[in-house]
Amino acid sequence: MCALLLSLLVATSGAADPDERPEPPDAGAASSTPEEEIIVIGEGRIEEAFDDLIESFDRAGWKVHKERDDGTIILRHRHDRWKGSFVVTPQGSIRTRRPVAYNWSVTLPLIIPHPEGLLPSKRKLKGPRTRTIAEVQPELQALYDAHAEVHAERNWDTMVARLDALWEHGEPLDGEARLKTHAERRAEVLAYWASRTETDAGRATMQRVSDWIEATIQTSPHPFTPAEIARAETQRLDGAKLVNRASSTSDQEPP
Repeated sequence: MCALLLSLLVATSGAADPDERPEPPDAGAASSTPEEEIIVIGEGRIEEAFDDLIESFDRAGWKVHKERDDGTIILRHRHDRWKGSFVVTPQGSIRTRRPVAYNWSVTLPLIIPHPEGLLPSKRKLKGPRTRTIAEVQPELQALYDAHAEVHAERNWDTMVARLDALWEHGEPLDGEARLKTHAERRAEVLAYWASRTETDAGRATMQRVSDWIEATIQTSPHPFTPAEIARAETQRLDGAKLVNRASSTSDQEPP
């Protein structure tokens, strides 16, 4: 009888956590044809940043419990199962799950699980989770920055076309009103450059815009003056410089 009760206990406790359900068979597992891995430009930076984030969770005491097909990682605390779990996606989304608990009532000859078992309160869970997020914040921000950098690189060709349309035809980056004068168009470019974020992605975009200015506006009959450039640079708290001032030699406002 004891052996029967023990076997029932083990069998039913295995179903307590939905994450313990067996994974569906991999359709490609039986294939003997080797697959070629295709690495997309920029994806390596994102994967590296995501790996660093998961390692930071590990240092904080959270180990990998399960990895889904889409790359999402489910983490559980190494020692304290009552803290529940974190669900972390490669895009940097983080969700939390409360732990699964069961009360056991013994009604011979059966052991019956009751899902209304006691759970730690949300207030008790909040403290450890908040501290963990604070610990992994640098790696989390690095993942966000990696995504932003790759997004900026992939969309730079589109941005160049928009800048060209702005300069050549007065099509604004924001709004609908056509910018008729070159002074208005220069101001629009400066506003875009100066408003980039103080991140690696933002600084990379600023450098690309600066290179475009050097090649397009500063070689035109309507270049920026040193005064215009200086005004734009004062809007940046990080001390960023717009272009080589030697490329604009006149302090007079061009038309």
